[in-house]
Amino acid sequence: MIPSFEDRREFERFIVELPVKFMCLDSNIERQGKTSNISPVGIGLIAQESLGLNTYLELRLQIPNSNLPLYTRGSVVWSTKTKDDKYDIGILLEEVDLIGMSRILRAMRGQKS
Repeated sequence: MIPSFEDRREFERFIVELPVKFMCLDSNIERQGKTSNISPVGIGLIAQESLGLNTYLELRLQIPNSNLPLYTRGSVVWSTKTKDDKYDIGILLEEVDLIGMSRILRAMRGQKS
């Protein structure tokens, strides 16, 4: 039996909604969205517009209670239109970012206290 895509993930995904600004590097147009989930290797992004496969993005995630956003880059690996006419987009990050993930998870834990 061949394992499904989810079975092969090396890192757990965390359900986290954060504001994110992103720019397609081929058009240099900044857009806004929010994360739906994150891991050290990928981001689930909810956006108003569709993004093509392999679109290369620069992202700026706003971390709660922090003046320092998390900057990262990645490319679109899948995109699906949602029921409310938005787009659920999977982004594979350029580099594994364990420190960035730690910053986000610490901030989210602090919000629940």
